[in-house]
Amino acid sequence: MLTGEQMVRISAQITAAQTVLVTGALGSVGRAAVHGANKLGARVIAGVRARQLSGAAGLQVASTIAIDGEEALARSSKFDAVADTIGRALAEPLMAMIRPGGRYAYTSAIPDGAAERH
Repeated sequence: MLTGEQMVRISAQITAAQTVLVTGALGSVGRAAVHGANKLGARVIAGVRARQLSGAAGLQVASTIAIDGEEALARSSKFDAVADTIGRALAEPLMAMIRPGGRYAYTSAIPDGAAERH
């Protein structure tokens, strides 16, 4: 498993001015990913549960999004990259939110076959 900063730097290969969604942004790995993406000059979106939106407002991010509701993701623009600390059932919908040529980096399990479908 990768730390959050390694995930955005090595796996997601974030560069300045890219938009990256970091899921689980209030957890320790998510916070490290937010910090790492900020250091790289990325525009960071914090993905958290709806009940955590107010807590995520204190993070140094461009905006926050509730990732536990399909409607919030459906209204969102596509991302250059997703740094996912949650995985599992959330992985596939997140992969669909990545711009062509973008990257999906993760520290958790993804469903079998999800990567092949996106």
